[in-house]
Amino acid sequence: MLRPIAQGVLALTLMIITLAIGGVHTQAALAAAALGVVSGGLALAHPSTRSGGRRAYVSATMCAAWLLALVGMLQVVPLPPWAHELLHPKGLSLYREGAALLQAPAEAWRPLALDPAAAADRALRWWALALAMFASANAFRRADHARRLLWAVIATGGATLLVGLAQRVFGTTRVWGLYEARIPVSGLSTFVSTNHASAFFGLCALCAVALALLPARAQAVSHTRELAPGLLAMIFGGLAIGHQSTGTTLALGAALATIGVLELRRRGHPRLARKLTVASVGLVGLAGAIGWVMRAHPIVAESARYHGGRLEILSAGLRASMDHGRL
Repeated sequence: MLRPIAQGVLALTLMIITLAIGGVHTQAALAAAALGVVSGGLALAHPSTRSGGRRAYVSATMCAAWLLALVGMLQVVPLPPWAHELLHPKGLSLYREGAALLQAPAEAWRPLALDPAAAADRALRWWALALAMFASANAFRRADHARRLLWAVIATGGATLLVGLAQRVFGTTRVWGLYEARIPVSGLSTFVSTNHASAFFGLCALCAVALALLPARAQAVSHTRELAPGLLAMIFGGLAIGHQSTGTTLALGAALATIGVLELRRRGHPRLARKLTVASVGLVGLAGAIGWVMRAHPIVAESARYHGGRLEILSAGLRASMDHGRL
């Protein structure tokens, strides 16, 4: 009984964080973390786990998320000046310069983060993500459990799409017709950013593909239910590409190629798997070669400037945040 409740709580968490404007507010992340604790606790309390029949599953990605959450939390703990000199000398220098300009007394003990509230918010989000991964891995263990999780993701995608369509029909740029973001909302979803909407629709498409590839259940399944995952994969894949996120399009293509290779190997067709691998790599190489040859074309040149500028901004942000090797 505990495991179905844990599954329902996790599905509710996914629905809330997605429909609550993509979880951009701290309150949504806090609710997701709290529900993640409940779902993970219920999964651990299941008799099959407590009796020792199965150990709790912990993956490397969960540990990475927990580590990032821990790093974020440590950045909001007040530390003495000598610790700042050791861990973040550049940040200490900037803080002292700012305090001098404002003619404010410099605090003896202060957090490493120049913006503790933002650091705490990011730590909370990493914590919520780690809890969601832990809960999903331990509450959805069997194939029929996996189907429930995949359908929960797809149902959430359908819900956010319906809200987005309603916003488009009523001609509003406010999410749910109520929340006005700093930038106009143009996507068919409850996300402010079209990149985020594209990424989530891409995830829904991959979940639909996974549903289609899961082993069939023993009982008879209607042709409609057999075709539904494929149709949903095409719909959500089209939405992901239609929201014009280059990263999502590339990631979705790479994921589908990888799934195809693994599925061919699983079904005993290693030669076809190798051919698909070569074809995928060749297609990427051909696209790169065409882009290089046509680099002087206005459309290609504009795209290169746009993405080059974004990469430079990302690089500058990483350099600014990594001014000391220990952080």
